[in-house]
Amino acid sequence: MLMLLIIDSSIDFVKERVTTILAPLASQYNLSLTSFGEDLSSGAPAYGSLILSDAWGTALTPAPVSPSGTDSAPYTLLSASIKASIVDSGITDKKVSGLVRVLKS
Repeated sequence: MLMLLIIDSSIDFVKERVTTILAPLASQYNLSLTSFGEDLSSGAPAYGSLILSDAWGTALTPAPVSPSGTDSAPYTLLSASIKASIVDSGITDKKVSGLVRVLKS
């Protein structure tokens, strides 16, 4: 079964997906596998270790996508305010000028 990762995938889903992909490789190359603190090794002697972990222990659940369309008046107002602020600021930096042109449209 094909399981894709998308920007709003939960932390648990990402951990499960990475483990699912790498477990067969660890077995194929005779490596012990520790996945996010859980030892998944078969107990047989291994030639090395594959340890999966959250590097800094700071994994965050993604924020929900802000609604858009006719039913999202507060978000539409916020978006328009931000765009107007950037356009009215008179920013002339070349890196931002393209953004200003896009926001004016």
